[in-house]
Amino acid sequence: MKRKLKDKNISEDYVKMEDQLADIFIKSLGRLKFVEMQERD
Repeated sequence: MKRKLKDKNISEDYVKMEDQLADIFIKSLGRLKFVEMQERD
């Protein structure tokens, strides 16, 4: 039972980390697109 709880916490931390990585990725992608749009003008 205790082990299961520990595994659950680890997977939750992993999901949070994935969310942060996705957020950074989306933000940098958005920045690239923004720069591209500015260069076109």
